[in-house]
Amino acid sequence: MSITLKRAQTTVELCTDLSLAAEHERANKRLSEAAAVKDDRENSPVAAIAREITELEGRMAESTIVFTLAALPRKRYAEIVAAHPPREGEEVDEAFGLNVSTGIDAILVEPGVLVSVAEKVTGAAVEFSAEDWPALADEMSNSQWEQFAQAVVTLNQGRVSAPFSPVASVLTRRSDASSSKPSD
Repeated sequence: MSITLKRAQTTVELCTDLSLAAEHERANKRLSEAAAVKDDRENSPVAAIAREITELEGRMAESTIVFTLAALPRKRYAEIVAAHPPREGEEVDEAFGLNVSTGIDAILVEPGVLVSVAEKVTGAAVEFSAEDWPALADEMSNSQWEQFAQAVVTLNQGRVSAPFSPVASVLTRRSDASSSKPSD
């Protein structure tokens, strides 16, 4: 018997310029305030602020890197979990069944876990390897790092099955039923 498995994969987006998020938040607040004021003038500030927000979103997308991660084989994941047991009294560790502080980074440097790294906007490959992970992880904020931690845990412990889209299924059935069949 010859069965080939392709392990589950997911992506994590890492914005490398989160200072833009603060600008975006301030602009959104200004937009809400400007939109609340009835102003029918053509030069209303609403349109200008909306353009500013769109431009900031584009700049954030340009500074975003997409990491594609793959699950580990079950046996290797169990070995890493055993080597990084949950710390007593740490709720997050106990929930995930491993020392999150050390185990996640140990998983992310494993061969095959880091599938690809690319720029979000262009799709161009970014030169990055598993050996680069520790230095990058040290520079991340906790919230950035936690996105990777959640992805790793979900890939390796979550329920993974073939995806199914009920909406696509209904739409394709509706389209198939309404299409006319050629007459003989």
